[in-house]
Amino acid sequence: MAAVRVPIERDRFIDLLRVAGVAIVVFGHWAVFVVFWEGDAIRGVNALSVIPAIRPVTWIAQVMPLMFFIGGFSNARSLQRRNGSVRSFLENRMVRLLWPTAVFIAVWMVLGSIQAVADLPDPDLLRRAADVAALPFWFLGIYLVAVGLAPATLRLHERYRWWVPAAMAAGALAIDLLSRGGGMGDLGAVNYLFVWLAAHQAGYFYADGTLVAAGRRGAVVMAGLGLAGMLALTTWFGYPVSMVEVPGQATSNTAPPSVGLVFLTLWLIGLAMAVRPPLIWWLQRERPWRVVTRLDGRVLTIYLWHVMAVTAAVAILYPLGFPQPDIGTGRWWLLRPVVVASMVPILALLVAVFGRFEIHPDTRVLGGRFGVRRAVAMAFGTFSMGVCLLGFGITGFIQLADAGGAVLLGFQFNPLQNVLHGLIGALAMAAALRRPRWTVAATLAGGWVEWGSAETILGMNDVTAAAHLVAGALAVVGGMAAIYGPEDPSDGTLASRMSCDNGT
Repeated sequence: MAAVRVPIERDRFIDLLRVAGVAIVVFGHWAVFVVFWEGDAIRGVNALSVIPAIRPVTWIAQVMPLMFFIGGFSNARSLQRRNGSVRSFLENRMVRLLWPTAVFIAVWMVLGSIQAVADLPDPDLLRRAADVAALPFWFLGIYLVAVGLAPATLRLHERYRWWVPAAMAAGALAIDLLSRGGGMGDLGAVNYLFVWLAAHQAGYFYADGTLVAAGRRGAVVMAGLGLAGMLALTTWFGYPVSMVEVPGQATSNTAPPSVGLVFLTLWLIGLAMAVRPPLIWWLQRERPWRVVTRLDGRVLTIYLWHVMAVTAAVAILYPLGFPQPDIGTGRWWLLRPVVVASMVPILALLVAVFGRFEIHPDTRVLGGRFGVRRAVAMAFGTFSMGVCLLGFGITGFIQLADAGGAVLLGFQFNPLQNVLHGLIGALAMAAALRRPRWTVAATLAGGWVEWGSAETILGMNDVTAAAHLVAGALAVVGGMAAIYGPEDPSDGTLASRMSCDNGT
């Protein structure tokens, strides 16, 4: 066994969890998302809706709570490494997250436009591909908000410790009671913040050494509480067994998130911490660590493009006469590993082409204040970019200016709106981080565009138009307040009081 020298700030365990988590997401999607090509029609079926017996597997395979936990740790370490500079932290994190995503959006917008105007031999294939390509965006949209809030939530962690995730968990339970039992269904959307921010907050306890100090006994207790909670909810309180959304089910644990995901978070973190010591030992070996570091540098590219590998495999295999047995039959189980294996080289090729856009900015600390003007523009930019990503997650990339659009929580979206939200968000964030003189102007411009787009009602229902009016008005008022209000004397640094030699 050969030991490998690495920078002290790297945490091998976190790097492995990140790689393993994305791998589980990729292979899980490939395994359960089944495509049937029948004549000129293409349809996708989720195997979980056909085979209920495999739904308990999601108690291990639904790893998104673990990914937010990893994100919380990484964001805490990133802030500490930059001496708490909010500006440096946000620039680094936003560039890492949004640049590969922007390339992905650009490619699919071109493909979607081609599908709309060209006479293709199999238009339904590209149409279906463009519809589902952005499904991973829901995670990116919510995680973007978590990153934007990280400086504030880390301050809350340092001051209030366990009270913060406890309050979020209690909030998630209260929202469940009101939305599921009280007939206030739309209120469930609040749990997108409570549930996922609670998982993100848990990462701070690993960053400051609390979870490590708890040892294996603490990990087992945490896992046991999580497992007991999930068993109770699914056995006595009518919660679905599946921890991912299953088409056709009346309720879901993920859309919107339920308190069941809070217990899943405890379960998964407890399991991970219980096996941490042997994994740390294993990662001292040269070969495993080399594989982990190589994959870790491309996890976002892998996550973004793995759905496209499904479409490519279908386009290659099915015209050659590859069998399409019914889901759940013996023949289907035998052929499923072959189908999944066929997607690996396709994804490897996509990563080889687009992995170069997954950049990791340097860790220099940027000077300058992060006061009212920057904060206003950054908040508006993060909000607008989050709406862009979540919007693409439900609209896909077809029918750029569809007047009907797609509806989420009463709000109507289409790809053109998503593009505008993304451009406005990018402008506002760039102004906040790099062009102080443009900061207020960008926020004001974004506000007026939001307002103007609401008045045109392009692809919007009345609820969406009203939301744009409110968002635009708030942005304009915020920009004017930043012009005439006092500047925050803070330099944007966050004093780190955590002593731990781990890193992102």
